Amino acid sequence: MKDRRCLKARIVTEVDDLLGARKEEGELLLSRPDRVLRKFTRPSVKMWLLEHGQIFEYVPAKNIVYVKDFRKAPDALKLIQAAATADVNALRE
Repeated sequence: MKDRRCLKARIVTEVDDLLGARKEEGELLLSRPDRVLRKFTRPSVKMWLLEHGQIFEYVPAKNIVYVKDFRKAPDALKLIQAAATADVNALRE
């Protein structure tokens, strides 16, 4: 995980909540230290990008991009970046 080259992986998320069980498939592009793209293609398209302290979430049904800015919340940003980039040492802190 110390390698700084871009990482591309196929991802599958499974969620079981009040709406029932759902499974989404897509890909993850990780460019350390702070850039992550999650692009889901099944069952529907949606994208999530973490870059420079902001999260950009594209919702195709509404054709809109939501921006969440965490640059003024450094503790929350550090936790989000650690989770998104699989930085286990930062998550332990």
